[in-house]
Amino acid sequence: MQMSTRTSVALLSLQLVSSVALAPRGNRLTAQPSRRRAAVSCADGFTPVPVADLLAGQVVPCKIVEAIQNGSYLVDIGANSLAMLPGHEIFLNPNASANPSYDSSGGVTLEVGTIFEGQVLSMDDSNITVSLAAVHRNLAWSRAVQVQTCDATYIATVLRVGKAGARLDVEQLPAFLPWSHWHMPKTAQNSSLIGMQLKVEVADGSINLSTKMLEERPGDMLKDKEAVFARANAIEAISLAELVA
Repeated sequence: MQMSTRTSVALLSLQLVSSVALAPRGNRLTAQPSRRRAAVSCADGFTPVPVADLLAGQVVPCKIVEAIQNGSYLVDIGANSLAMLPGHEIFLNPNASANPSYDSSGGVTLEVGTIFEGQVLSMDDSNITVSLAAVHRNLAWSRAVQVQTCDATYIATVLRVGKAGARLDVEQLPAFLPWSHWHMPKTAQNSSLIGMQLKVEVADGSINLSTKMLEERPGDMLKDKEAVFARANAIEAISLAELVA
């Protein structure tokens, strides 16, 4: 996959295979959308990570304690004080605004006492911020990479249409299907396509990373990207960055 260090709304680039009603060609695999919950539940119960062992980027059990303003929550991760779970860090929303300054995730109501896996975003003295969306984003990214690596098709749903193409939902990540990859008559390129399911292939993508955080030395990404990826898993959530034609 192509590398990028830009910060932008995550987009996959797709190419159309067929409508979902048509059979796949030959023995080509068709990947079904996964049925993950909006957040990743901890089935084994709540076992806090020792505070001394906490690191930014670490995935920890989070127990919902209290709902506060703006759809945010206070959560118990075993620290001396409760951590903050911002409302926009609860789950991914592929239909979010395309504004690059907008964190493409959405809010959802969580019940007090529910336990989920969350990723530590930041630690400042006693202030800790966690994200459920970051965990979900990593799973979605892994799934998208798997689909592309296996050369499989994917059943995606049209969310929006625009002048350049359509936005589709792939594992709750926003994916872009340009009209040049979908030979749809100009007169049919409208909102009537919203909700349609298509078989698509992941044509290309890029990874939204901060090389200042991930590269121990300048140029590490070019020399050994696999090592940088391994380091990224412990530091920062991985997402797909917008592909610029």
